[in-house]
Formats: sequence, C-alpha cells, structure tokens
Amino acid sequence: MARIRLKGLNSRRKALADGSLVTYYYAWKGGPRLAGELGSPEFIASYHEAVTAKKAAPIGVLLSLMQAYQGSAEFAGLRDRTRLDYVKQIKLIEGQFGDFPLAALGSRGTRAVFLAWRDELALKSRRQADYAWTVLARVLSWSKHRGLISDNPCERGGRSTGAAGTIMSGPLKTKPPSMGRGASASTPAGAHGPLDRPAMVALFGSNRARQALASRSQ
Repeated sequence: MARIRLKGLNSRRKALADGSLVTYYYAWKGGPRLAGELGSPEFIASYHEAVTAKKAAPIGVLLSLMQAYQGSAEFAGLRDRTRLDYVKQIKLIEGQFGDFPLAALGSRGTRAVFLAWRDELALKSRRQADYAWTVLARVLSWSKHRGLISDNPCERGGRSTGAAGTIMSGPLKTKPPSMGRGASASTPAGAHGPLDRPAMVALFGSNRARQALASRSQ
C-alpha cells in the first residue's frame, strides 16, 4: 500500500473508559477531526474537504475570526471535551453570523443585535444561550487582543435573564447591519455610526428593531 503524506496532519491519543487507547486524527493542529480509518478513502476525502474549506476562508467577516481562533494555540490547549463543546457553539454562531462584516462590529446597535440573538436562544435554553455568548465573546476578545478587530461588542455581556420583556420576538434574520454608503468589509472596525431605524426594521423586524433602538437610550 502506497504511503500518502498529508501536510499538517495532527494526531492525539486518548484513553477510553475501558482503559484502551485510541488515536484521533485532525486535519491540522486545532483543526477538525477526520472521519474514517487512517489512509482510507473516507479519511483522505475528509482531510481534503477540511483543507479546501480552510483555503476558501472569507476575508473581513466574522467567519474568518472563528476559523482563525480554531487554528490558535489557545484553542488547541483546551481540554478535548471543551474543544468539542466550543466547536458546537462556533458552528451555531457561524450559521447565524458567519457573513457578519467585521467593519460593523464597532457600529452602535451591533451589541443589541447580538443580545437579541442570545435572547432568542434563551427561549429554548438560557444555559446554552449563555454558553454561545461566552464563546462568541471569547473569540472576539482573542481577536481584539491580536489586533484583528478594534471593537468587541460582547464585552461584559453578563448572563441572559429570561425576564419578561427582554426576549425579542420574531425570527432572527442573518443579514448584518448596514454599514452606510461607501462602507465596505475592509473599512476599519469602529468607523461607522449608529444603525438607523429603517435599517434595523428591514433587517430584524419591527418588534426587534423597537427593542434594539430603545436599548440605546438606556
């Protein structure tokens, strides 16, 4: 059988409950775990799928920070269980805000958008809502510390209260806030003003817009 070299391939040995040892393989250190037996067609396909997705990482959107964090030493240093839990939350965040422009992180109203998302998650589970918020805040904190962004709208977010009136109604849309005429994803974070009411209503619905806008005056 020909030996195939896969660049960056990383492995970790883990002791199972019965005392036996198993080796898990990852596309790279801190990367996704690969499926199938080592060297099998499924394994090779899993590796190339992960590498292709990494190369296609977009620039200037929140997804790029999520991917950068998962390739960091900090992420690799987490316990296996914690890292798996983080991946679950990161996928949730990516599904909702993957295309959110980094330039909009400094806009007034962005924090209200993220809080509205947490409140929506809290309708099902406050614990999971707080965990998702914690992971998002940590990724943004890591990114800010490294100069990748200038603003972290999730700083000092506390915990979801679940109190009446704090949970915003209606479906949560995935479009990011408008950055204004002439702005682009490459515009420095924090360079934009507040989101106006028409933009908030168009993106998040009238009920959510009213509550997000009301939060600014508090």
